[in-house]
Amino acid sequence: MTDTPIDLLRSVMDMLVEALDASSSEPGSRSVELQATCLSALASLTGGPAALLQPEKETNRLRLALASESLPCPAETFEIDWQTGDSGTLESAIQKVLPEQDYWLRASPEGVWVAFPSAEVKPNEMQDLAQLEPLLPTILRLASALERIHNDQLVDGPTGLFNRQYIETRLRSELARASRHGHPLSILLVRVRGSEGRLDSKSVEQVAKLFGTDPAANTFSFRRSDVCARAGWERFMAVLPETPKWGALTKAERLRRAVLNQGFAQATIGVAAFPEDASDITSLLASAESTLKLDQEE
Repeated sequence: MTDTPIDLLRSVMDMLVEALDASSSEPGSRSVELQATCLSALASLTGGPAALLQPEKETNRLRLALASESLPCPAETFEIDWQTGDSGTLESAIQKVLPEQDYWLRASPEGVWVAFPSAEVKPNEMQDLAQLEPLLPTILRLASALERIHNDQLVDGPTGLFNRQYIETRLRSELARASRHGHPLSILLVRVRGSEGRLDSKSVEQVAKLFGTDPAANTFSFRRSDVCARAGWERFMAVLPETPKWGALTKAERLRRAVLNQGFAQATIGVAAFPEDASDITSLLASAESTLKLDQEE
């Protein structure tokens, strides 16, 4: 089945929620302004009212935090225990209190996003892209919100790479996916040292270019599916989905030579892989740190 324009826009909405979630694992930690932007976009995409539900610290029961407009049910309807298990269980609990409603639901670390689509925007046989025109303001608002999240919370300013907070959240997601499908995954922890001591900011930015995914930009590059980040002043990290340990070791050696060829620094690299070295994020990072220390001692 071909996705309709509305289906595609709802997929964009999912990506926005994921981007909001990725910058923190604490429920309700995002700024009200960004939450309101997301809520407004959700309401525009679905053509009806939307709400964000969050748990109260005192009772751990969901409360109505934000709403785009009047909802088709009382706010008290959503007063459900947040600690009902995984998101699927929580969604099931909400479905029980909304048996007669047509709604869109997404449980996430941010809270629970819920919207009530109008009949006019349900997926149908729309083929004319002109029908997207009324939603262009929403698309622009989504793009603006994503850019702000990207620039303010997920990216290291000087290098343009993701920061450690983001990549550890992404690693957790990629590790869960690898475990679910039985696929390999590897990580690289990289420490770069200057030939004459600590690197200055310009040298760090030069090294960071090697962590890009554009093969035309450098003789060495990562794949577009790889995720790279700056993890400290002279430290970098790369998550390599669908990559067994032998492939990560090959990539590490190529990266080591590329850094050395820049003429002012050298790299020590720790490698760890799922499932050989660890099956959870803490153990995987610890394994990579261990091999990084061994590489430094050689």
